[in-house]
Amino acid sequence: MHYSSAHREDNFGRMSSFSTPAVGRNSYAQANYPDDHKWNALDFIGGDMNTSIIKTVLGRTIMVQWDETSPRPYSRHNLVQGSKGILAGFPVTAAWTS
Repeated sequence: MHYSSAHREDNFGRMSSFSTPAVGRNSYAQANYPDDHKWNALDFIGGDMNTSIIKTVLGRTIMVQWDETSPRPYSRHNLVQGSKGILAGFPVTAAWTS
C-alpha cells in the first residue's frame, strides 16, 4: 500500500467484499474429468471472482479484484488514479524507500 501512504498517514477504515457464484471450477471439473473423479464430488463455495472495496480513514477508496478462474490472461496490473494524475503498470520488484 505504498501508493497511498496506508499505515503511515492513513489507515483502512471499512471494507465491503462481494463474490460471484462459484461455477468456473465445477464447469472445468465436469468438462475435464470423469464423473466419479474427486473434483466432481467437491462443493466449490468460493466465488470465481471477488471484488473488495476498502475505504480509508482519510476517504480514499481501494478496489481489489481476485479472479483465478476466468479465461483471461494472468495479470498483476495496477491502476492508481487520483485528482492530479494516474499510474498504470505492474508492481516493481525493488524495495520501496521513503
